[in-house]
Amino acid sequence: MKKIGLSIVFFIIISGSAYAETSLWRIQNDSSTLFLGGTIHVLRTSDYPLPKEFHKAYEDSAVVIF
Repeated sequence: MKKIGLSIVFFIIISGSAYAETSLWRIQNDSSTLFLGGTIHVLRTSDYPLPKEFHKAYEDSAVVIF
């Protein structure tokens, strides 16, 4: 359990230092595409609408897992 907690903290620290226009990442190879979307649990009115990349990812997905 301690390793899981440390892994989560490490991920948060590393991802917090990365700059991106949106919190949506696309990972792909020759045959598959995986979209990984970050979440924000407290959104301000100014955070809406969500970036167009989110809507495009949902439209292009065969499966969405929450």
